[in-house]
Amino acid sequence: MEESYFIRIFGRQTGMSPKTYINRKKMENARNLLILTSSRLHEIARESGFNNYHYFSRLFRKIWKCSPQEYRAKKLN
Repeated sequence: MEESYFIRIFGRQTGMSPKTYINRKKMENARNLLILTSSRLHEIARESGFNNYHYFSRLFRKIWKCSPQEYRAKKLN
């Protein structure tokens, strides 16, 4: 299967690119870890598949409209 064909079909089915879909799933994992564990943010980023904490933090803010720290604080209170 051609890559461009796969991307087009995937987009039709999910409404997003494969990269966006994967990042969304990683962020959902990170969000769960923020609530369910007391792990440090750098560890959560790494466990969720992000080698660069700053990229993780920017993407988290873009998707969830707050920083990882703010998200954890809101959910734990």
